[in-house]
Amino acid sequence: MPYDDPQFINKYMYITQPPSQDRKPSFSFFLLKPNTSNIDSGNENSLGAVLLDIDGNIRWVRNVPATNEKFNRISRATSFIDGKIIAMSIRAGEPNVLRYDLTGTSEVIPISDTSYALDDEFWPHHDIRFGKSGYLLEVNVTDPTIGVITGQVVVEVNDAGEVIAEFDFGEILANYMTSTGDDGSSLNRHPVNWFHSNSTIYDATDNSIITSSRENFIMKIGYDDKEIKWLFGDPTKYWYAAFPSLRSLALSTDSEYPVGQHALSLDGDSLMFFNNGTGSFRNPIGSSAGVNLPTSLLSKYDIDIIEKTATRVWNQDSGLSSGVCSSIFRDQLNG
Repeated sequence: MPYDDPQFINKYMYITQPPSQDRKPSFSFFLLKPNTSNIDSGNENSLGAVLLDIDGNIRWVRNVPATNEKFNRISRATSFIDGKIIAMSIRAGEPNVLRYDLTGTSEVIPISDTSYALDDEFWPHHDIRFGKSGYLLEVNVTDPTIGVITGQVVVEVNDAGEVIAEFDFGEILANYMTSTGDDGSSLNRHPVNWFHSNSTIYDATDNSIITSSRENFIMKIGYDDKEIKWLFGDPTKYWYAAFPSLRSLALSTDSEYPVGQHALSLDGDSLMFFNNGTGSFRNPIGSSAGVNLPTSLLSKYDIDIIEKTATRVWNQDSGLSSGVCSSIFRDQLNG
């Protein structure tokens, strides 16, 4: 009997190159994050992630929750880690990490030990990856002094729900810019979602954090000292044109720059990401939104921090354009 999908997850899904015996990945299923249904406005009303076979058929889905169930709405920031689905509840009275397996067994882990308010504004909006010692969450938060902060904060949460690290990229950038004589408040334009972090990873080779600011650039900072190591993004955008301090941190390349990028990952020493190719949405009026690439690119770069260069070492151009929220990951077994 066909699965009656209330979220219409696979109603508009098309497999453009189905797997075959000779051409297939090493895995047989993958996790499709929510926020893909026609009833999902932003991050609301999602029932959670779906596991799909590589042929596009649904393998596993969470039972449809009752409307009054406390955790009936699950964040689109979702990952499959060590056999468990990791997510967060949306506006359930307090922020919780949800960890559940395919048998239906679940854990609700209250978040604690953070400088931000533990209220209904504390929820993740894009991705969940395992960081140095816990889960990296891109979150909207409430600061006790300035109110809700959107799109520029990442926290690391351990298995007990304790926040063990906090990264406010707006504050990090503003502090650096002010120290060099630039006006940091002209970039960090709270409450505008001017940064829009959408993918954050940990680099163990130098104990650093790399995050993707959809509106601006890819950014690398020290995990402990939070000092900016480099910025890599479209130099026709506002961040580069208006601020000399940021230009001094910018990497150059003889290939396409990241534009609206998503899904950062490390392939060996190389940085890989999906280069969506869509310019900024929230740049100041009168400033440049940057370029718009004709197609989206799947790219991998080697970074030389001494020479401040990014050399593209692999690229795939399918001829398609996917403006936001797309991904690329390396199949470590099949390449």
